[in-house]
Amino acid sequence: MASILITTNKGKGTSLALRLAHEGHIVKMYADKPITEGFMQGMKNPSVIASLKLLDQFDLVLDDGTGNPSVDYDIQESGRPVIGGGPFPSKLMNIDYVNKIKTVLCLPSIEPSLEGIKVFTYAWFDGNRFDYTTHAIVTNKFLDNNRGPSTECSGVVLTRGESDKLSTIALNPFEDLLRKVEYIGPFGVETLLHGEKSFYGSIKAGFVYDVFPTSFELIKGSLFDFLWKFFLKEEKLPISNEYALSVRLSVPPYPYNQGKDENCNPYISLPEPAKPHVWLDGHDSIIGCITARGATINEARRRVYRTIRNTVQSDIVQFRQDIGQIEDEQIKQLREWGWLE
Repeated sequence: MASILITTNKGKGTSLALRLAHEGHIVKMYADKPITEGFMQGMKNPSVIASLKLLDQFDLVLDDGTGNPSVDYDIQESGRPVIGGGPFPSKLMNIDYVNKIKTVLCLPSIEPSLEGIKVFTYAWFDGNRFDYTTHAIVTNKFLDNNRGPSTECSGVVLTRGESDKLSTIALNPFEDLLRKVEYIGPFGVETLLHGEKSFYGSIKAGFVYDVFPTSFELIKGSLFDFLWKFFLKEEKLPISNEYALSVRLSVPPYPYNQGKDENCNPYISLPEPAKPHVWLDGHDSIIGCITARGATINEARRRVYRTIRNTVQSDIVQFRQDIGQIEDEQIKQLREWGWLE
């Protein structure tokens, strides 16, 4: 049993905290503003702490990557290594900083008039090199058939990547920068691909939701073992060559009037077999996401919607029902263009 601290700004680290606590570890959360009292009320593990004065008592410290400059500064002053932490992830939330990086690295930016397939390449940087690389097609529109308002994420289809062309052009330009800022943890780059041309969009460091939960579906082992071995640079856990898929669950007023916290209990139940595939959130009217993997996208899709049927207990729960229907053709196109193997 380990002692783990998760620092957060918007409380997005809740899903990490719940997963690690379910695995039997003692988990504490810290933020410089209140965290979802309605969602975590009465919980002894994970629980919220009010100070960062006792950092040395924790075996592992994570930052959820949602941007908290005051917390980043406190931890940096302590000298304690943090997975996903430091000032760098917060700086990436400034579009001017991101554009400056792309200018210095001579990377062409995505423009609204450009057409192609958007991919978010997500990998883990250990201070020297990338590992556990995956490629995600992220669906942002709220309604089926890509209608309605844009959201942070409505669903993800993900495939493994390592030495393919897309991994090289998406990640290699950033290795020297990440070494310079002494960042360790998950890192992702959005690209728009069309034929042989590539353009760069968002750049993110940290536990990107719902890409991280979807990518973890391919890891063979517990979340703590994965993080611990990564932190100590030990032999890595096996990763599946299957596809992974996730669907986000929410309740009204999402995606409007966000800022409402939810206790997920009235809306879903968690049968024991489903727990490894359910990542609860509870913030901004988001329940969380359901993940699955499969040898094909269709198999992963069948499994994720089966889990949704077995967990959702209320008609008020909102989710797209078409995640995974068109991504297979997009991935085939990326292979024809030579980006994926």
